[in-house]
Amino acid sequence: MSMTASSIYEILKSGYVKKQARRSKRNWKTRYFLLTSGSLIYYDSHESLKIAKGDVLLTKDTVLEVDEANDGENKRLNIHSSFGSGMTLEFDTAEECVAWKDEITNVIQNIKHVRRGYAIRQKGVLSGGHKRLFFVLHKNGISSHSSHEDTANPLEVLRFTAAAKLIPNDSSMLIELVNPEDNVSWR
Repeated sequence: MSMTASSIYEILKSGYVKKQARRSKRNWKTRYFLLTSGSLIYYDSHESLKIAKGDVLLTKDTVLEVDEANDGENKRLNIHSSFGSGMTLEFDTAEECVAWKDEITNVIQNIKHVRRGYAIRQKGVLSGGHKRLFFVLHKNGISSHSSHEDTANPLEVLRFTAAAKLIPNDSSMLIELVNPEDNVSWR
């Protein structure tokens, strides 16, 4: 089951921002950004939230730097992530740049409340057995991702509802998550 990031992540801020091309550094494209409790995710537009174009996983080591744009105003924000990815954003005004920087700074300061990391997902023998995936624990569920470099597009999402159960198995360090409302079960 593939779900959009906006369906599981808590959205703290959103809006259109210019983003510098990561490789060439030559061109700028306007993208729609979602700031969540652990990532900065971007899309082509607010109408295309099915597949993200990319994201930056925010950590306690993420560094933010405000920089001058070509017009001399401090309205560029450089984001350096400890996972090697980063980006430069340009805002219409210096005030907008500061507002986004402040919101991202708040996320970075609260990142200790976000739980994420690699774990082995056990599947049936016919579907490939075991797979190492990156998991993110959210307020309302847990999502699995192919790696920490692609947290914008979850592979699967398990929502926490009143019917969801956590079934620990002490002998093998195995946890089973079950949500009968969505007919989803993870091991």
